[in-house]
Amino acid sequence: MSIFLYNRMGKNRLAASLIFAILGIASSAYALEIQNPISPTSSFPQLIDKIAGAVRTIAMPLAIVAIIFVGFKIVAGAARGNDKELTEGKKMLGWVLLGTAIIIGASVLAQVVVNFASTLNN
Repeated sequence: MSIFLYNRMGKNRLAASLIFAILGIASSAYALEIQNPISPTSSFPQLIDKIAGAVRTIAMPLAIVAIIFVGFKIVAGAARGNDKELTEGKKMLGWVLLGTAIIIGASVLAQVVVNFASTLNN
């Protein structure tokens, strides 16, 4: 029994040591400098435009990947003849398309706000 506990504790110590070593190496190996994407803004419309652009830049590729993943899920479900997987894939596709529509709608709404605010300033 004590050998089992020793081996189990030894494995946990080894795993913890490896995790901390990897984190230490990863943090000191390459330090990325992330620039502030909204720093050179001088007005509220510019800020809204930059935030909407950043959200669009991040969300649209994720939406494309999600659509492709769901497409594979639907095709795999149809190929296997698994109705449950096919219905689940269709439901997921609906949610992904709804999320994509919300992202596009928010981007359009942000552009409308920016245009409206710029007409108020002129």
